[in-house]
Amino acid sequence: MTPRVSCAVWNMAMRINWYCKLIILAGMLLVASAAQAQSNRRTSEKDYSFKAREIVSGKMMELSELTADKPLVLHVWAPDCPHCQRHMPYLASLYKKLDLEKVNFLTYSVTGQIHDAKSFLEKRNLDFPTICLSNGSFSKDLKDGGWPNTMVIGIDGKLVGSCDINGPTYVETMEKLVEKALEDYAEIQSEDEGEDEGENTGGSSWFED
Repeated sequence: MTPRVSCAVWNMAMRINWYCKLIILAGMLLVASAAQAQSNRRTSEKDYSFKAREIVSGKMMELSELTADKPLVLHVWAPDCPHCQRHMPYLASLYKKLDLEKVNFLTYSVTGQIHDAKSFLEKRNLDFPTICLSNGSFSKDLKDGGWPNTMVIGIDGKLVGSCDINGPTYVETMEKLVEKALEDYAEIQSEDEGEDEGENTGGSSWFED
């Protein structure tokens, strides 16, 4: 082998070695990026779980059950909160507009005892189903948004959105959040039905003639 050919072979080997290192480095960066993204998702997910008895009926209320087949509208408030008191008429308007066949509705009184929440609601002729801090177990994330605050939680137990507007636009904003939650629910249902259909037909393509 002549020196010129030997040099060319060596140069080619060096290029191949460089490309291999570049490919390995790119792969490592992709893996690291995916791991970071997964970590970010885990840390950004909030825990909105609770288990408590409704203050009038005594019925047990639990997030997993209330979001099993429909979204949940959950309003966080306190009987001794002036902002919550001023906000109640807007919440009452929203409650009247909600289709309770499609969504669940619950309020969570984060301060005081059961009788405080009961007295507040009775004086205003409000019949919201309500759970109270002193009558159950609640995750800390439920109060992270402060109060008054209304959350829409999807059927997967994750937050669709929240609204703390204390004014006329509150109802419209909440209706849009509920609509989004229902659309998400319909999409999940459609995907589940598609998977069931694929299993029943032996995994055949949906697009076969």
